[in-house]
Amino acid sequence: MSVGVCPHSDCTNRMRNGCCKSSKCENPRHNKAVKAKSHGDILMRVGLNLRNAREIRSIPIKTVADWLGVNIKTVSSWELGDTEMTVTKFLKYCEVIGCNPGKILS
Repeated sequence: MSVGVCPHSDCTNRMRNGCCKSSKCENPRHNKAVKAKSHGDILMRVGLNLRNAREIRSIPIKTVADWLGVNIKTVSSWELGDTEMTVTKFLKYCEVIGCNPGKILS
C-alpha cells in the first residue's frame, strides 16, 4: 500500500493507493461529491423529460402511478430526480405515456 500526497491540482491530502477521496480533489474519479452531483443532474434531467412527456400528452400523474403500481409521491419523486427508478419501471413509464425511452435519456 503506497501512501503519498494526491497528485491532483491543489489537493494536499494524504492518499492511499493513489486515491485521496477528498472534496478538494478536482478529479471526478476521486471526488465523491462530484460523482453524486453528476448522478443527481442525470436523475433530474431524466425526471424532467419524463414529466414533460407526460404533461404534453395530458396524462395525469395518478394514471402513471396506477399503471406502475406505485403511489403518486413515488412518481413525483422520480420526476423531480429525488429518487432512482428501476430500468423496468422506467421502461413501463415510457410505455404508459407512449414515448421512446431513448428520447427521454437524450
